[in-house]
Amino acid sequence: MTSSSTPPTSPTSCTPADATSTPHAQWILILYPYYYDTSALRDDVGMKTASWYWPWFHSPRARASAAALEPVEVKSCWKGLVAFDAAPYYGDTATRLGREKGVWLNPNVRVGYNVPVYEQMKAERFPTAWAALVGSWANRYLRVRNSVQLAFEKRMMDEMLKRWSDETPSGELRRREPGEMCLNNEMQILWKNKWKHI
Repeated sequence: MTSSSTPPTSPTSCTPADATSTPHAQWILILYPYYYDTSALRDDVGMKTASWYWPWFHSPRARASAAALEPVEVKSCWKGLVAFDAAPYYGDTATRLGREKGVWLNPNVRVGYNVPVYEQMKAERFPTAWAALVGSWANRYLRVRNSVQLAFEKRMMDEMLKRWSDETPSGELRRREPGEMCLNNEMQILWKNKWKHI
């Protein structure tokens, strides 16, 4: 991969190729029966995933890395509300870590919610021949189909964001949203033990 960031050196590596530098963040997928946490993961250019199925991404670079089972540079949108003391995360290197080293998805590291699922995933080749066939065609179809929806969503979010920015109270710094790629005009509810987007 051609990148200024350093990918992991091996399928199970958690440190950059330069062992003297600070470790970067890695992303893992819970894949079985398919990847579904589409709200959090973005490809290297900030787009939502194209499909729940391998090779997941819109970006040609991210798709090529996933297809080769190489670490994929990604961006992330952490959702939800968390309250904790953030002081430990604001050391000299902590705030630069994601920007300097990147966030990487390693398709060779897979986890499961329970032991039977993990054992099944561990026993199978990844992706299986069937998953590779279905996933590659689903990805092609969904990239085309989703392009119209994504363009519409982006236009709507841009308008909402501009309106919010224009409503900055007098005397305050103009509002800006650095995490624009993570904005969604949707609600999620817990339905049958899964998140449902509405």
